[in-house]
Amino acid sequence: MNYNIIVADDVLVNRILLREQLKTYKNIKLIEVNNGQECIDAVDDSIDLILMDVMMPIIDGIEATKIIKTNFPKIIIIGVTGQYENEKHLVFDKMLYKPYRSTELYEVINTYLKL
Repeated sequence: MNYNIIVADDVLVNRILLREQLKTYKNIKLIEVNNGQECIDAVDDSIDLILMDVMMPIIDGIEATKIIKTNFPKIIIIGVTGQYENEKHLVFDKMLYKPYRSTELYEVINTYLKL
C-alpha cells in the first residue's frame, strides 16, 4: 500500500532531514510545505499523515491542525517541535520532541500506517 505524507516545516534543513529519514520507505510519497497555510492548501482525501512543525509563519502548526482536523478528522497529524511539552500540543495525534531519534520517528509512523 502507498501512503501520502505531508512534511510541514518552515526550516529547509528540517524538511531535508525528514526526507532523508523516510527515503528508505519506497511506499511513501512526501509532499513538502513551508507553513501551516500551505499545509492546509495541500490537504485532500489522499493524505494519510502529516508531520507538522508547531512553530511556523503565516499559520502555525497548532492552528493548521485544528483547521485540518475539522475537515479531515481521520488524517493523522504528528506534531514536531523543540518546545517543551505543552497542553496546546493535545491537538495532535502524537508528538515528537526534538531532538528525536530516527527510530522514534519510524515507530510513531509505523503505529499509524503499518509500513
